[in-house]
Amino acid sequence: MIRPFRAILTEDQWLRCSHQSTALEEGLVQLAEQPEVASAAVSTDAVLPGAGLAFDTHCRLFHSLPEQGQIERVLWIPPDPLRPPGTPLPASTYFAPAPPPVTGDFAAPDIEGPFAFPRGLAIDEEDRLYVADASHRRVLVFDLWSQRIVATHRLDAAPVDLVYFRGRVLVLTVEDLVEISAQRVRRSTPLPPAYRPASRLAISPEGQVWVMAQAATATATVGPLDKPGEHFIEPHATDLVFDNDGLLVIARAPGDTFVRYRLTASARARVASLMARGYDGRGIVPTPDQRIGFWTPSGFRTAVAARRKYVRQGRVVSYRLDSGEFHTRWGRVFLDACIPEATAVTIQLIATDDPAMDAAIALTPPANVPVVSVRHPDLSPPMPAGSQVPAVNAPAQPLFRRPNGRELPWTPTTDGRLETYEAPLAGGHGRYLWIVLNLTGDTRSTPTIQNVRAEYPAHELLKKLPKIFSQEPSAEDFLRRYLQPIEGLLGLWDGVADQRQVIIDPHSAPAEMLPWLAGFLGLVLDGRWSERARREAIADAAWLFRYRGTIPGLLRFLEIYLGYPVQLVEQYRLRGFGGGTVGGAGIISSSVLGLGFRVGGAIGSDEDAPLAGAQAAPDAFRTNAHRFTIFVPATLTEEQTAAVQQILEVHRPAHTLYELCTQASGMRIGRSLYVGLTTQVGRPTGWRPWRLNASALGRGTIVGRPARGLSVGGTLGEGSGLG
Repeated sequence: MIRPFRAILTEDQWLRCSHQSTALEEGLVQLAEQPEVASAAVSTDAVLPGAGLAFDTHCRLFHSLPEQGQIERVLWIPPDPLRPPGTPLPASTYFAPAPPPVTGDFAAPDIEGPFAFPRGLAIDEEDRLYVADASHRRVLVFDLWSQRIVATHRLDAAPVDLVYFRGRVLVLTVEDLVEISAQRVRRSTPLPPAYRPASRLAISPEGQVWVMAQAATATATVGPLDKPGEHFIEPHATDLVFDNDGLLVIARAPGDTFVRYRLTASARARVASLMARGYDGRGIVPTPDQRIGFWTPSGFRTAVAARRKYVRQGRVVSYRLDSGEFHTRWGRVFLDACIPEATAVTIQLIATDDPAMDAAIALTPPANVPVVSVRHPDLSPPMPAGSQVPAVNAPAQPLFRRPNGRELPWTPTTDGRLETYEAPLAGGHGRYLWIVLNLTGDTRSTPTIQNVRAEYPAHELLKKLPKIFSQEPSAEDFLRRYLQPIEGLLGLWDGVADQRQVIIDPHSAPAEMLPWLAGFLGLVLDGRWSERARREAIADAAWLFRYRGTIPGLLRFLEIYLGYPVQLVEQYRLRGFGGGTVGGAGIISSSVLGLGFRVGGAIGSDEDAPLAGAQAAPDAFRTNAHRFTIFVPATLTEEQTAAVQQILEVHRPAHTLYELCTQASGMRIGRSLYVGLTTQVGRPTGWRPWRLNASALGRGTIVGRPARGLSVGGTLGEGSGLG
């Protein structure tokens, strides 16, 4: 029998609890970190203005040198443990300083050339470099392929930073936010007073714009542009970016760590910091290998995780859990948690039918969540009264780790690092229940708790024993706790029996039981198939065996494995196309533009007769009979290709022959492109630019810039090409 329970499961529920020296990271409760000792405050006069860092599509790093009026290009490669740390990366100056202007009676200084004070940098998908030239109040657009400036955008205020995001470039000036493209300035938006004078700009993966004002000062302000009321102070912050995990990374003064925040709809939670030795204080950038990079006197470096030091003790007091009935005797409490050695978690209970009338304890947020925005806080269950909360040194119940996992049948733990712990709720008698969790660590490690579940009511095995065994309260309490493990095991078995349908449903059965379930249907699962594909194959096994060897059956098998539909073309549908020549120059074999038309004449006309010098047409039966082609609208790996071939070998009719064509083979008229049959309009075949130390020549990469193809509605001629 599975008893009902009250639980604390989600991040929103944990935020409604009272925290003392604990933190909440990714929905897990743990001990808070000890406060960092900040370095000595850096003088504002000693901090240089921000510089730009940006990567192009070929993993080349561009670094602006504002004082020299130059941009430095670094041939960046991922960190190599075999390269000594002090080995500098090869670099070259991309722009030389501007020559002195020549002036005369009718001449003006030429400021269209190299810039005077480049700050922010950004690079779009077409490898165009956008440079914020603060001295001349303009943004230069430099094409990295043709090595020339293609556009100049003049602004009303000095640009200080810019960023490229999903086809648009946002330029931050000291007064407003300007959106530009490679051709023109689109629109300008004034900044709220809280973000003036602006210093830095970043965009979240969801497209939210974040601004930093008064960088490198004790009152540096950071916040979202669309919600200026949610800004906060980050002393001596110098730059901000979003990493690949969506975390907001804020660089502080040289010598301090980089702080990181996880942003959700209800809270802004601080997570583990990054250590950046030698940071020059002028800017940071996400690297292609999903790190955070910065510039140092020794060159470009990446930040690493800082060593964490936790407090020794913390406490969480839950909100009120209501069973709905008075005089309820609570059963057991379960925790999904990770409790390393030298750490511990104990439980204290507050159970009553009549809550105390004195003031409730304060609702304090986690230590790493300075701002909490709980939806409908007035609907939160009340906290216990201060007089009811037990002292920290009061007796507490230890936890027991369950050797057989969760108490819920067929429900695996959500995280492989977490295990299920339980404890009897001794003295838990009353309708209302509060749970107090005491966490203890050794400053180097911390326990983490994902959720808490309290079941009710307690077992009733005492009613099956003679009353004489439980007349005394102490004896009753002992017997109840003594029989609790036995009743729990019996309840688990009853739950397994009651929910046995879970294991025979392919969509809910545990992954390790799928081969056993498939054996009932005579289906042998391929280990190369994903879990999703195996579940769908078992669910459709009866239908698949019924249509085995047919076109619908083959297509369904391939669609289950690949996750998207494929196309099957029988060769007899293409008979009659080919076998002729054009001017005796060569043979056109199966060049088809839709059914019923071919290059060189209509089917069945006198033009079907072979031309002079033409080769004899092949035997139509040997060419077309019992043959089919499978067209896959994607590129396949070697493993996927082998799995598809295995499906075709096992489930095709034995007398047929097949040909497998994928998108990697390209568009070849008559081979893998038939208008009306196999035409696919979508992304290209997967070719990508060649990258140093990350690509192999001849395997899915190109060297150089791909040429522009033929546009729809254009004409074939000079300057046009297919590809």
